[in-house]
Amino acid sequence: MTVDSVTSIDIHEITVGVGFPVHYFNDHRVPNEELLPTIINDLETTFKNFNIEYEFGRKIAASCGQYYTKVVELRERNRKLFAIVDGGTHQINYYGQLYGRRLPYIKQYPLRNESAQYTICGSLCSASDILVHNHELGLLKEGDILCFENAGAYSVTEGYYLFLTHPLPVIYIFDPKEGLHLLRNKIDTEFINGG
Repeated sequence: MTVDSVTSIDIHEITVGVGFPVHYFNDHRVPNEELLPTIINDLETTFKNFNIEYEFGRKIAASCGQYYTKVVELRERNRKLFAIVDGGTHQINYYGQLYGRRLPYIKQYPLRNESAQYTICGSLCSASDILVHNHELGLLKEGDILCFENAGAYSVTEGYYLFLTHPLPVIYIFDPKEGLHLLRNKIDTEFINGG
């Protein structure tokens, strides 16, 4: 194929959107909501003679899911506070999250006025099972619930579920009229890993 034959292709439609950024962490400089209208305007101005099809899969789906995990143990080592949760990196894995060095959006239930810096660790016996390093939260107690937001696209499905034979998490769907519906109960994985 020559360059001339490539440039003579008659293109009428462009698909964009794959790889649009998702605002997973609260250390981003420009919120995605400010970027998107500018990008769309630039595309529609530049390619005004084309039919533009937008594919926003992850961009839309990310905000449609939350990951909840319970604090099961609190520890202090060298004046640093650690919260161990019943989930971990095998169940939630944000793209770009490096051993908990970036800060995803987290809600805490119940929320307390006094605060402290916590490193949130998962339940795996692995030094790399760190969800967040030194994140300021209200004072935690065992049994508190942490909600990791923007977990609706890949964050949960990219986890390495079968690692160390931990159970698969419960999955609910929320209907505004009817409330929560159980889609999948907890599933033990010993039979998969151990035969």
